[in-house]
Order: sequence, then C-alpha cells, then structure tokens
Amino acid sequence: MNRTPRIDRGAIFRLAISIGCLAVVTPAGAQTTTDASPYYIGASLGYTHDSNVNRTRPGSEVADSYLSYGVLGGVNLRFGRQRVFADVDAQVNRYQEISGLNNKSYAVTGGLDWETIETLSGTLRYIARNNLATFSTGAGGIFVSDQQSQQFAATARYGLPSQVTLDIGYDHRLLEVASASDRDFTQDTVSAGVRWAVGGKLTLGAGVRASRGEQQTVPVDETRRRDIDLTATYATGSFSTFNARLSATKETHSLATATDISETTGALSWSYRPTGRFSFNLSATRDTGRESTFSTATAGDGSTDGVAVDSTRLGTTFALDGQYELTGKISLNGNLRQRKGTLGSSGSETFRGYGVGFSYLPTRSVALRCSVGREDRSIGGTTAYEVTITGCTGELTFR
Repeated sequence: MNRTPRIDRGAIFRLAISIGCLAVVTPAGAQTTTDASPYYIGASLGYTHDSNVNRTRPGSEVADSYLSYGVLGGVNLRFGRQRVFADVDAQVNRYQEISGLNNKSYAVTGGLDWETIETLSGTLRYIARNNLATFSTGAGGIFVSDQQSQQFAATARYGLPSQVTLDIGYDHRLLEVASASDRDFTQDTVSAGVRWAVGGKLTLGAGVRASRGEQQTVPVDETRRRDIDLTATYATGSFSTFNARLSATKETHSLATATDISETTGALSWSYRPTGRFSFNLSATRDTGRESTFSTATAGDGSTDGVAVDSTRLGTTFALDGQYELTGKISLNGNLRQRKGTLGSSGSETFRGYGVGFSYLPTRSVALRCSVGREDRSIGGTTAYEVTITGCTGELTFR
C-alpha cells in the first residue's frame, strides 16, 4: 500500500497549462452555453464508514472510517464552434485506525470539442484517475491497492450530404497497480467506421478496431485484439434512446499461459426519461475485463469504491441506474450491478452491488450528498468478501 504508482504528472500539468492558455486567449466575446460562469472552484469534506476495509472473507472483517478533504475546479468555455473543458477533483483520505490505507485520490478530465465550417468535427479527451481498488487473485483471494489509470482519445468525423458519417479514432490507455506491477498494462487502439442516419430516429453503423498492448508480466505478455463492430442507435425523441453494439472479437497473447479469446462481445443500453423528474438507464455488456474497467473509468458506474476493477477474462455485466428529483433542491438516486465472468482459463467470479443516496443543493454554491452501498464478491462459488459503505460529502463551490 505504501508503494506509489508511476503518475504522469507532466501530462496532467501540460493539460492544465493548455486549458489555461486557451482560456487566456479566448476572445472577450466568447460565450458559454448558459449565462452561468464558465469557471468554478471549490472544496469538499466527506466522512465514510467502511465495514470491511481489507476486503477479507466473512468472519475476519475489519471496519474503519476515513475523512476525505480536497479541492475541485473546472472550466467550460465555448468560443465560436469550439469548446474547451476541464474538471479536477483531488482528495486526501485519512483513516482513523489503519494508517496504511491512507491515500491521495484524484480525477482529472479535460478535452476539446472542435468543428470546422463545413462537415468536419472531432474531439480530444484526456482522463486520469488514482484511487483504491479491489482486485481478485488467481488463487481465489482479494487484495486492495492503489490504481492509476490514464486514457487519451482523439476522434474525427466527416459528414457527407447523404447523411453518412465517416469516423476515425485513436485511443491510448494506461493502467498501473501499486501492489502488483505484473498487472500494469498499456494499450493503443485505432478505429475506423461509417454511420448512416436512416430517417430521423435510427442510425446504423459498422466499423473495425485494432489494438496492441503489453502487460508487464515476466516475461511481458504482448496482446493483440481485433474487433468488427455493428452498431445501432434508436431515439424515439427526448424521452427514450436505445444503443446497441455487436462485435466479433479476437484477442491473442504472446504469453503461453494466457488464454486467447475468440468471442462475440457487445453492449445494449436503454435510457428513458418518462417525466421531467424521473429518469433511468438500463444496460447489459459482455466484454473482457480490461475493456469493462476502462469503460467504467470513463463513464463511472456508481460503485462504492471508486472505479470498479473487472478482473475477469470475459464477463457479462447488468446495470440499472435511476434518479428522481423530489424537489428542485432534493434528488434521490439508486443503482444495481451484477457481473459474472471467468478468471483465467478456469474459475469464475460473481460481483453484486447496490446502493441508494440523495443530494441536497440548497444554493448554487452548496451541496450535500449521502449514500449507502452494499457489495459482495464470490470466486469459484465461495464468498470472497462482503462490505457495506456509508458516507456523506459536502461541497462548497464558487462560480
């Protein structure tokens, strides 16, 4: 736990400088999408109780509470057809009893949405996170460690007059685990595809992805992955949207003990907002653990311990998220998760989690959020750990 993962602070610093420079050179007439200030800065203070901090088997749990305090800030500027944005949240987490778990966590997101006068547009994204995460071992055990993930993505789109769009993309990923360097992983992916708008509601797509990566085992495991994707989006209006992806996936490894994959993967989701106050999202995903972990890091899954690490070779995840705005200042939320998958060439893992919470925003500058979540994880049919996490966080921001 005391070992610190290699953190590309230079990349984070360069991102901050670039965003700052863009903000400085933004013309005086630059406008945001609303009348609100495009900048914000603030501080947060939270208290959390964890019933099983070491993620041990039932009967050997050790509970502890920790205090989290930190800073947050961001910018969201639009100038002409371009938009630059960034959000930073850095926390210091101090446990009352087990000082070995003390850590510093952060989440940095930044990027640029750009568009030309004609039909060419694209995005640049950079995401960096550091947090405690839970990992499965091949022997059926569990350990907790600092995890750092970084992701840089660039996409470009060219729209043709016939409602056909051409897409290309590049994605670089980095995953580092402080207590298990043999799990450190890098991957580069290039993609290309085409989308066709069929009428006003349905969009169909087809594309290919090619990935090459390295896991720092001894010897190094070189991985190659190929995907052929078929996608569809059906939007019935502002109330309901369906997204689907079906992929033929093939992944090979240079390490003889690693298992190659030749499977059908994919994802299906439904976003529904029947009223102005109530909304939910239902999704199902079948993919490798690495893909699921990075998707979680990008989108967030509401898990109780930060970015949910998926250790499975190939797994299926079902998720449900809902939110209800009780009043203009109070909202309720809930989530459910279940994941089942294989570990290596044998064995299986099952993860279940659920949580509820509420948010109270009495003013634009003050926010209070509380939640309670429950997780249980089993490996090979035997319970690996069970945990309940309860906490509240207050934020004060200036815009």
